[in-house]
Amino acid sequence: MSAVVSLVGYIILDTISTTNTSVLYFAMFLCTIGAYPQTPIGSAWLVSNIPNLNARAMTSGLYIAVGNCAGLLSSNIYTQKEAPRYTTVLTTNISMSVILLFAGVAYGLWMRWENRRRDQKYGPGSLVTEGVASTRDPRFRFQV
Repeated sequence: MSAVVSLVGYIILDTISTTNTSVLYFAMFLCTIGAYPQTPIGSAWLVSNIPNLNARAMTSGLYIAVGNCAGLLSSNIYTQKEAPRYTTVLTTNISMSVILLFAGVAYGLWMRWENRRRDQKYGPGSLVTEGVASTRDPRFRFQV
């Protein structure tokens, strides 16, 4: 949901005149408020759905490492010739926010569907992660 807040901020930055600095400053707050919670929320959601502790540790490290690679992209797409609007940057950020929003919704819907399928096949389950070695275990249910 925080991607929506960022998306609103980026759209404001893209559409408002650069002379209206107070609105642009507010938009930067929205971008920041929406961007920073995405990594810890995504990380918590990801690792809570991996029952194997070794896989959970590995996935958690990879998630953070890949997320930090965004700095490589962002530091190279700000070009002086696009100042002060920075169209490439805004387009990239808007695109990434939309992708993140749709991916999060799709992943959540898929997990709900998978939990319903498992409930029909194996009977009602609960959110059990202890003693479950794999997501293939009939007792395992995704935490949405």
